[in-house]
Amino acid sequence: MKKNQFYPVDKSHPGTKILKEKIKHVVVLMLENHSFDNLLGKLYPKNGRFNGLGDDDAMNHHYYTPDEFPNLSYLAKRFAVCDAWHASAPCPSIPNRFFLHTGTAGGYEKPFPYSMPSIFTRFNKLGIENGWRVYYHDFPQTCLLSDMWPHLDQFYDYDQFKRDADAGKLPCYSFIEPGYFATTDVDALIGDVYNSLQASPAWNNTLLVILFSDKGATYDHVAPPAATPPESLSPNQAFAFDLYGSRVPAVIVSPYIAAGSFLRAPRGFPPYDHTSVIATLRQCFNLGDPLTDRDRYAPDLSIVLTLPDDRLNLGQQLSLESPILSFYDQELSPLQKELLQSAFKLPNQTDTLDDEIDKVVQAVENFFEYGKATSCKTSLEALPLIEQKVNTFINKK
Repeated sequence: MKKNQFYPVDKSHPGTKILKEKIKHVVVLMLENHSFDNLLGKLYPKNGRFNGLGDDDAMNHHYYTPDEFPNLSYLAKRFAVCDAWHASAPCPSIPNRFFLHTGTAGGYEKPFPYSMPSIFTRFNKLGIENGWRVYYHDFPQTCLLSDMWPHLDQFYDYDQFKRDADAGKLPCYSFIEPGYFATTDVDALIGDVYNSLQASPAWNNTLLVILFSDKGATYDHVAPPAATPPESLSPNQAFAFDLYGSRVPAVIVSPYIAAGSFLRAPRGFPPYDHTSVIATLRQCFNLGDPLTDRDRYAPDLSIVLTLPDDRLNLGQQLSLESPILSFYDQELSPLQKELLQSAFKLPNQTDTLDDEIDKVVQAVENFFEYGKATSCKTSLEALPLIEQKVNTFINKK
């Protein structure tokens, strides 16, 4: 693909009109650490329409059956599954998550703070009322974006998402984060998000995108293709982000999607990746120019919206049997360690204190807080520290 090649939106496709005129609420749930083969490789037999896990690969690599993830599998079959959605980069969770929000990882893999402009604040700059909310469980990883700090009043816990959905008051864009320190039952959370939307008065105007940030340590048989770099290489940058990551599960849900749909990028486009969410939001809500070259060329999701108003695919409620969050004491993962350390680098009251003595006292307290955070060994040890930080940074308690 040529870097400067432009792929125009197909305005003649009926999905373009549906996206711009019918979809009022886009909800994205991004989960963690599964490849496409690992979760959805056995959704259908491998054939020309579905590039799943073949028998030879299945003999040598772990995978889940549809019965083990019944909610995800139901939605993938009842609505649309994409078997060619790639992580934005061959990197861990955090840079991939920021590709979803900003169209880039800032040119390097683990910076702090991230200062790239996000798609969230595009709503604010354009004065779009009720433009976005982030809903989280224990820690909102999105708040590592300094672009978000002036808008912390738009962060809410997950229970508020369910109340907003029930009242038909969801924003234009809802982003849902899983629990990072508690153990999240992925399939239960998927089912709960879907049930909340399907029962909402706004269901007929909703598009739900279920994604996974990266493959983690799981296997996928499709090699990642070359990608458009999001921006020019900066000095001392080792990687141009010119390669996608492995395929990840992607399920697209809306009453405007026919049952049993298979989604792949139109001919001439690059494959779907996390920046396709940005492309979709820009198209749906008239958010203006691309954030980076990556989302400039990314295909949006309009082509999967094909049903007329008199043939909507309304779906049905799912039976939920498991709690969404469980609490087990286990050694911190690399992602948890990075989130914990980054959380305690966030600015706090020091920036608003007037008295110099108070600032010194606060700085000393911050130093000891960070020391406690870096000495944590397990998830249950870290959880109260994270909750305390969220309360002081976001909830201002």
